[in-house]
Amino acid sequence: MAKNINLPYEQITEYCQVNQILRLPIFALILKDDFNEDCDIEILVTFDESAIPGLLRLRRMRWDLQNIEGRKVELISRWEFDNSRKFIRGKRKLNPSD
Repeated sequence: MAKNINLPYEQITEYCQVNQILRLPIFALILKDDFNEDCDIEILVTFDESAIPGLLRLRRMRWDLQNIEGRKVELISRWEFDNSRKFIRGKRKLNPSD
């Protein structure tokens, strides 16, 4: 099942090096049958520990990746993802009835 995403390897590799990105995996949502050209691409980004960006830089990076791909990109930092999951797990431990 081929998907219409256009992430040129060389351009993405250079972009990751410039922005000190260690990993840039695309979420598995693109594998769903109903994924089409109107769908967002969700990307989980892992930065080098010495290069954690601020909110404005993350926004700029999202725009850059949208320009490369030609569709809306949701960029989620690994730090944000890990801490959100910890919060959810902690909340469930405190409120097991939820």
